[in-house]
Order: sequence, then structure tokens, then C-alpha cells
Amino acid sequence: MLHLRRFEDIAEADLEALIQEKIREGTQIDYKRAINLQTDGAKAELVRDVSSFANAAGGHMVIGMDETSGLPKGITGLPASTDFERLEQQILQTCRAHINPPITTMRMRAILLKSGANAFVIRIDKTWNGPHMVTMDKENRCWTRDHSGKRPMDVPDLRQAIAFSEGAASRMKQFRMERVGNIIAGETPIPLSSGQCIIVHFMPLVSFTGAPPIDLHIETTFMPPLNHNMGYGPMFTFEGKMTYSALTNGPNFTYCLLFRNGMVEFADSLSLSPASDGNLKGIKLFYVRHFQSAIDAIETAIKLYKKLGVSTPIFGTISLTNVKDYRVFVPLQYSGISGKPLNRDTLMLPEFIIENYETPTEQLLKETFTTWWQACGYGEMQTWFKQLLKFPENKTDDR
Repeated sequence: MLHLRRFEDIAEADLEALIQEKIREGTQIDYKRAINLQTDGAKAELVRDVSSFANAAGGHMVIGMDETSGLPKGITGLPASTDFERLEQQILQTCRAHINPPITTMRMRAILLKSGANAFVIRIDKTWNGPHMVTMDKENRCWTRDHSGKRPMDVPDLRQAIAFSEGAASRMKQFRMERVGNIIAGETPIPLSSGQCIIVHFMPLVSFTGAPPIDLHIETTFMPPLNHNMGYGPMFTFEGKMTYSALTNGPNFTYCLLFRNGMVEFADSLSLSPASDGNLKGIKLFYVRHFQSAIDAIETAIKLYKKLGVSTPIFGTISLTNVKDYRVFVPLQYSGISGKPLNRDTLMLPEFIIENYETPTEQLLKETFTTWWQACGYGEMQTWFKQLLKFPENKTDDR
């Protein structure tokens, strides 16, 4: 039940529904009357619970809930005097210290109750880099969950977890290759103005785990296409829902496509056209604004996914098509910096991973942008160039 709700929207009524519908502890939920992190035994219990959810299908820990034989009986909550910010930091520190590899797909929040107390809910999403091992008191054991709760992973469980991590990566790579190939071949939801494209893909892990389809009735204000100076309009497609923009009485040049399974594709075929470069017509150049498109795409995608309640991790890729002989534009004052034109038509830049929504965009794109810069014959990305990029200062606002 709780997994169908946006984490930010979970309220007391949702917790009461767990009692009314007799949702028993098991694969995706665990109840605790209180949480105690003062002893090693209590810390070990916490990290086993957290890692078991991450290694299985993900789930929720509801703290402040009475239970009998696994059935929830009443919401007692935690005292109003509880310092929830401190509690969250203690949980994070404990998990970072005793789970390997670290789990980054965990969110926490206090839920105010009518009684004045607070319930505390932890959401742990299934991760892509498992299995996660508990490394406390020389335990060195992996945990998972089934209908009866957490249990140690056996050999088949471990094999399945490893295969999932490898399989998810393979399916993401295949999706990217197929979509970029389709765009190069002109097989796009709407015809594009040219074959020179900036393509940005976002692939949530949950899109590969059989999660429910995305609600395509999301407001189009949450999915603007790149470089939509002429405005944009919505339409439904076979793949999902799309927004697109076109020149007046001209061809389509940019779109944002939300797939039914939650993946997102941005494609912009105008900004790379040499004919759009003003005084430098015919010269193939990458400008700051081309790098900025990727930054804008990430900012848009994060707001969209937060609105849809899609959990991290989310894998992102940037691809450039028909870009042979393009160079990075260097202003005259930096003309001593030497580079070279690209020697390939399609540039598939390294993926980046959004492991939580608070990671700075500059940090997410560091490797990707450096590779783009170096593909044009330069060393480290120049400070003056990075200063021209407008990274968002705060990505937490999902309005």
C-alpha cells in the first residue's frame, strides 16, 4: 500500500489503513513501536532490516506502530520531543558504517499524528548495486526478505541479486542504444528538423523491476522540452506522453517523451544545427548552451520524478548524433587553448547516476562533461568554462 503513495504524501490515514486492512509484516513492510540506537544489538537489528529491504523489493519501516504477531494494532507514535533530524542522522551514520556497499536509496520523514505524537517512516528502495552486506561485529552477512520478514540470503538469493545488478545495466544499455539508433534513423514520435541531436535519457531502476505504469496525466508544465523558446504543446503517443515544440510554420525540433514505465527522453535537433550559429554559420561548434541543455534536462527530470513519486536511483545518459568535426567554442581571450574536431558521428557519453535528489548537478555531471570536453582534444575542463555553466543552486523544490 505505502509503495503506491508518493513518499511526501504519506499521512496518518495511510498508516491507519494498514491496521484496518490487516497488512502483515513481510516482504515490504516492518513495524516497530520504538527505535533504539544506543546499543550494538539495536544497531545491528537496524542495519539488517534496512539491507534486507534494499536486497529484496524495497519497502517501509513504520516506527511508532504497535504490532502483535506481525499485525499492526495501533499507532502510538514517538514523543513530540523527539529530535527527528538527529534521529535521521544517527540512522544514516549507522547504515553507512555497517552496510557495504552503502545504500543511498533511503528516505525518512516524521508524520504528525492527531495525538500530537509523530510516527516515523523510512522508505528503502530496491538498489542497483547489491547485494548489500552487514559488516558489524564480524557478521559479514547479506539479508533479504520474504513473507515472514527478514532472513539471511542463501546462495540462490545471492546469485539472483548479482544477476539483477548485471541484467539491469545490460537492459539500460540496450534501451539507450535502441533509442539513439531510432533517432538517427528518423524513427521518432514526431519528425525532427535535422539529424544533429542532443539526446538525454533518464532511466529509473524501478522501470526495470515491474513497477506500476506511470500516471500519464501529469501536468505538462512538469515536462517542458529543451530549448522551447516558441512554447510547446502536449500529445499522447504509443510510447507514452510527449511535449514538443516547433518553429512557426516549420518542422518540429525538440521534444520530451515520458514513457509509460517512467523513462524519459529529451531530444533537441535545433541547437546543434550550424545554421543556427549566427555570425559563425557553417562552423560546427559546441557552445556553453549545449552543455547547459544537459543541466536543464536534469533539473526538469528531477522535478518531474519528484512529482510522480518515482524513487531513485535514476540513471542518466547524454548522447550527441551527427557531430563529426564539431569543436568546443573557445573565446578569443583563451585562444591559446588548443583542441581538435570530433572524429566520430555519434558521441555516447558516460552515464551518470542520481542516487538521491539532493546531489548537486555539477557533481552528477563532472565525469560526463569532462569526457565531452576531452573528446574535443582538451585536458581538464577549464575553470572559465565551468563558471559560465549555470548549475541550479537548489534542486529540492518540486513545485
